[in-house]
Amino acid sequence: MKMKFKHTVFFVFCIFMTLFACNQDDVSPTIDREICRNVANKNFEATIPFMNSYLQGLKKNEGGELEKFENWLNSVSCITNATIGCNSCMFSYPAQSAMQVVFDSQGQDLEMTIHVRMAEKLEVVRIFEID
Repeated sequence: MKMKFKHTVFFVFCIFMTLFACNQDDVSPTIDREICRNVANKNFEATIPFMNSYLQGLKKNEGGELEKFENWLNSVSCITNATIGCNSCMFSYPAQSAMQVVFDSQGQDLEMTIHVRMAEKLEVVRIFEID
């Protein structure tokens, strides 16, 4: 009986830690490793699904989604700096925003632009090097 109680307490503790210990604004260590592995290999397109996964997890109509994305990008260990270049400045349907991101790829800074579709759920649609 005591063993079952200990297992139950441990299980509840694990669930509690999973639900409340993680801050959605910080990138998880696993995602950080995957993004930075792709950056080291200069495979920037492969980082888009991780970015979109974060964006899909944001609550709708809370406001400030682009700023939250900027903060999240800045928490990735191989990103030196991420800033919003413009918000909904590209006239398409839906409008798009641009973010300037400096990646640290094996000690070399690479400046990239990320285009974000400003739909109901934000979505990274393109990442490319600044000429």
